[in-house]
Formats: sequence, structure tokens, C-alpha cells
Amino acid sequence: MNRVLKAFLATAALLLPSAAYADEYGLPGEWQQVSSNAGECSSCKITIMRHGSVLTIAANNGWSAAVQADSPSNTLWAVGNGRWQEGKGGPYSGTLFNIAIILKGEQLQMMMLSETGNRRAGTIKAVFKRQSAETPLTKM
Repeated sequence: MNRVLKAFLATAALLLPSAAYADEYGLPGEWQQVSSNAGECSSCKITIMRHGSVLTIAANNGWSAAVQADSPSNTLWAVGNGRWQEGKGGPYSGTLFNIAIILKGEQLQMMMLSETGNRRAGTIKAVFKRQSAETPLTKM
């Protein structure tokens, strides 16, 4: 796993130069999944909250993570660790994972590396867009 983790972090580091074009809002907020190599999920969302240079990520499909941000203010990328809840995530249920997230333009890109028991490590790659702050008008 150590060699796989190093390769994972090296890949995440390669994404950094393009982060200079990220939008001014940084990573915190609500994000809607638009694609994933683990299968499409139009209802999958994550919420990222800032706690200084540490960010917490909570997903509505059963995983959460704590990541260290690149800066305490306008964060463009972060790396850390997380865990899938028991009974969630199919083959990833209950597993620990390493995660890297990076803001590229208006998209949040995520790479999650998880070890699933006796099997090889699995990599989940997903892309998210910022959840719209607008709410539909309701009839009175």
C-alpha cells in the first residue's frame, strides 16, 4: 500500500499547476457529482466545510473524509484520509481510503484510493460541479 499511496500522491501533485485557474470561491460548499468511474449517481453530493486549514468532506452516499488544505484561505487542493460507512459503498463498505481533491476551473476533481480486503487497491475518480445557490420560487 505504501508504494500505491506514493503513486497516488504523485498523481495528485501533477494536477497542481492547472489549479491556478480555479475560481475565487475555493473548495468549501456543496458539490453535485457529474461523473465517476464507479458508476453514475445523479443524486450523489458532497459538502465540504472549512476548519482552518483542515476541511471535512461529508458525502450523502456513505463516506466522509478529513483533508489538509494547501492554504488556510483560498484553497485550491487538499489531500487526506477517510472512511466508507459499514453497509455503504458496495465493495468499499467499511474501508479506509486516501483522497485528493482539486479545483480545476468550475469543477472539483476527486481521486480516492481504497484498499478492499485481500483485493488490490481500487481507485475512484469523480468530478463534481458546485451546487447552485439558487432555490426555486415556491407558490404561496
